Amino acid sequence: MYRRGDGDTCQALNQLGLPAALAKHFTPEAVEVFPENWPAVRVFDALGTQWRMSMAGPIGLDYAALPMVFDLLGIEDRAAVFEDLRTMERAALEELTRK
Repeated sequence: MYRRGDGDTCQALNQLGLPAALAKHFTPEAVEVFPENWPAVRVFDALGTQWRMSMAGPIGLDYAALPMVFDLLGIEDRAAVFEDLRTMERAALEELTRK
């Protein structure tokens, strides 16, 4: 969800002398999600516009939106999903802030 794949694809195409516009024809890698992880993936996706930002870039998700998202998605085991969400958040931050 937060890989910099398009830039890498454009760069690879450029190195081959091909136009970057071809990048739209390359599909992202399919990722299998185990059923027990699906609730956290849905919450993480729903929070995609809720990143807190600093002058240096994203610093974390805005947890104030969580109760509403949990309610809208019918999440029952909120504690477990929250822990999974934090794991996904850390991985996304590493990718988003990678240079």
